[in-house]
Amino acid sequence: MSTEQYRYRPYRLEVKAELILEPCLHVGAGEQWHPGTDMPVARLGHVVYIPGSSLRGVLRHYLEERYDRLSLAMRDLFGYVEPQRGMQPGKGQAGRLAVADAMPLSNAASQPATEIRDYVRIDRRTGAAAARAKFDAEAVIPKQRFDFLLVYEGGKANDGALALLGTGFEALHRGDIRVGGKSGKGFGQVKLDKTQFWAADRSTEEGLLKFWEGRLGNKSYFPTYQWHPATPPDPQFQELAIRLKVEFDGPTLVQAALPPKPGQSGPWNPDHVFVSSAGKPYLPGASLRGVLSTQAEKIVTTLGLDRNTVFVPLFGEPLDEGQGRKGMLEVSDGSFISGEEVYLDHVALDRITQAAASGKKFSATALASPKFQVSIRLKYSPQEWRAAALAAFLVRDLCQGRLWAGGGTSRGYGCIRQTSIEESRLNGQQMPAQRWEDLKPWWGPLNKAWKEAVHAG
Repeated sequence: MSTEQYRYRPYRLEVKAELILEPCLHVGAGEQWHPGTDMPVARLGHVVYIPGSSLRGVLRHYLEERYDRLSLAMRDLFGYVEPQRGMQPGKGQAGRLAVADAMPLSNAASQPATEIRDYVRIDRRTGAAAARAKFDAEAVIPKQRFDFLLVYEGGKANDGALALLGTGFEALHRGDIRVGGKSGKGFGQVKLDKTQFWAADRSTEEGLLKFWEGRLGNKSYFPTYQWHPATPPDPQFQELAIRLKVEFDGPTLVQAALPPKPGQSGPWNPDHVFVSSAGKPYLPGASLRGVLSTQAEKIVTTLGLDRNTVFVPLFGEPLDEGQGRKGMLEVSDGSFISGEEVYLDHVALDRITQAAASGKKFSATALASPKFQVSIRLKYSPQEWRAAALAAFLVRDLCQGRLWAGGGTSRGYGCIRQTSIEESRLNGQQMPAQRWEDLKPWWGPLNKAWKEAVHAG
């Protein structure tokens, strides 16, 4: 095939949709300094948007995990650049896929709302907040909508590259692909709504006429499109998704970064309030994931296991502490089910006199025995079964009410009384699991493998 023939791409497919944020989203701007936050989100001027390069990148990552990244279909779809040889630059080819920047479906005055999320890194040795480890990040709040436009230009409707794209697009449509950062804390799940397709084959006179009519603004989009089926990928990953109901016993407080303004939290004006988003309390995925991380550290340290093969694959590792890698455990923000506010007074005691210390009275508005709905997703390869077995123990401890979450645990706050399984899916197939014991078909092999790993260690 000549270069001219190879460059000729008569078949064009356009996909239009509305992209909906399920949880929060953080696509970083990459700025080193910002007056309002440590990690701002990407903006065009003052308008929040999702870069097309980010959407294209997550599609590519999803497919490269499951298919040969050097295959012809993959190289056609995303393009490639060969390594440079001596003084000669490497040859390359542009990809057939283009994804436009996703702009908010609103005007500039009502652009997607953002909020500041506060975080603190916990010292593994002391269990307390690490020194100089507090930071915050800006996030786009859930349920916001953006426009989505994807364009493919190739040879014909049954191209291997187009079939590969269909596999990635269906995963994006289902909500299986995460966009942006902090996916381990439940960020970045998106879904497509109101999807429409338009295709034109410019190799025929009829198709060429349809294409030019489309260029003049006379496009007739259709709600469905028949993707040429791609070869099913090898089952390189096991994916367990669990929806849980987490029930606390007694007062629980995950403290907001700033106290409310006078009059915003009832007549009491407490010093500390429960964290909320869009006026509703929620259980941050970062908080619950941190609780599981601390429990995992205890297990790994007590048993003397190799942290790099058991703990790091599960929770990841920041660049400043090692090579840097993303963890395979995702914990979503917990949506509020029930629980009433309770006002609590505290006062610090003077260690010498044992009387109330001067100026040390403070108050808090906690939630009394709240309930939250939380989703956990674990994706692991056969080589990472040790880390997956550790995750199994963590879910068991959570279900059996052995963990505490939030602040003030030394004062009796944040006791997780029980956690029940509402839904569980293994590789997309629903499992009949309503109790921890019901997961034994999945738990059994991991439990055996874990015991072998402990004895070997």
